[in-house]
Amino acid sequence: MLLRFRVTNHKSLRDEQHLVLTPSEQQGDELPPPGEARALPVVGIFGPNASGKSNVVRALWDMKERVLRGNHRFPQEPEPVVPLPRWPFRLDAEARASASTYVVDLLLDEQRCTYGFSVTDEAVVEEWLYSYSANNQKTVIFHRRGDDISEGTVRSVIEDVIEFESNALVMEVFADIRPGLIVGDDLGALNPVLDWFGRDLSMSSPSMLYSPAVPAPYQLDDDSLRRLSAILRAADTGIERVSIKKERIVSERGEDRVMPRWLFYHYGGDESDPLQEWEQSQGIRALLRLAFSVLRVLRGRGKALVVDEIDVGLHTALSARLIELFQSPETNPLNAQLIFTSHDPLLLGVIRGRVVLEQDQIWFTEKDAGGATELYPYSGYGDDDAGARVKRYLAGRFGATPFLDDDLFLAALAERESDESNDAPDQPRQDDR
Repeated sequence: MLLRFRVTNHKSLRDEQHLVLTPSEQQGDELPPPGEARALPVVGIFGPNASGKSNVVRALWDMKERVLRGNHRFPQEPEPVVPLPRWPFRLDAEARASASTYVVDLLLDEQRCTYGFSVTDEAVVEEWLYSYSANNQKTVIFHRRGDDISEGTVRSVIEDVIEFESNALVMEVFADIRPGLIVGDDLGALNPVLDWFGRDLSMSSPSMLYSPAVPAPYQLDDDSLRRLSAILRAADTGIERVSIKKERIVSERGEDRVMPRWLFYHYGGDESDPLQEWEQSQGIRALLRLAFSVLRVLRGRGKALVVDEIDVGLHTALSARLIELFQSPETNPLNAQLIFTSHDPLLLGVIRGRVVLEQDQIWFTEKDAGGATELYPYSGYGDDDAGARVKRYLAGRFGATPFLDDDLFLAALAERESDESNDAPDQPRQDDR
């Protein structure tokens, strides 16, 4: 489970920002010992357009991609250094030249650990992995500075087994060679963190709406299809059930492939002629993809789902219901987590008599005059009245709301109307008619 994520110099996140996923009583500078640490099941990030909400969650996703990319995917010419994928703060020359840093604090099978790295465009500046004992005593698994593994319990093993370059993380090279390692190798200490990035952290975003509803339909068993159908029925979509038909396709080259195709059976429709995916609305496709991701994460212990703009294509009540699936021990017995961004202020309050988010589950983003994002918790405001949150938020009490300049809107419209009138042909005079 994710306890905390820290990022510096990533897109609009110029200065170090913390997203904390522990209860408010555990949100100090130091995390509690592994046996006492608790992770929140849900965290929501709210703010105006272009305030940096997406940058926060995408920084976590980019960290995952960096860890898993594998140095072998970037074949090199004789000598040149392959640029690292990095997105520093672009509005400041000093930041562009500075390193970007990403750190996660994790609780994995009652073991707390910290993994992080700092990178520039050319090289890995620093990388580290720590674990913590029951009394919070830190053990250095490895600490790398530049190309030197300066300390750690697996230092000698890394030096003997892992051949990494200046622009490659120890963890990403380990991901490549792990299948060939002997079971029980000392490098097994790296496995839990690598597994969390590769197996337990997933993401859904609006950019996926127009891709197939589920990336790998062959992964769906009958139980998953039944559950997806139940969610679509409960959401009042008019869809009774969904199924997958596998079609055999022979390409022009004679290659034989099996392609899965979604079928949607609507109430009152012809069972022999179900609708296809392209005939469904954007909202249905968004719900199907998100519901699939939610079901998959809820069925795995300690998994985390990151959703950018959870409200896109969904009614507020439906977004709230999907969030609630993570809040309830009955529907989330394996302690899965949901981290989402949203523009919908109604999710801050009470919907159908239920508080959607607790005080320590709400975070805001806001940009300063220099274009840098600040991420801050709602719990810092002290007084909490869930019934009044939405009204107070829209009134600007917590910041993180857009400043709308009515005069500029009117001026933009007036300029457009003026341009159109200048482009119009001259009207005939009365004498010319």
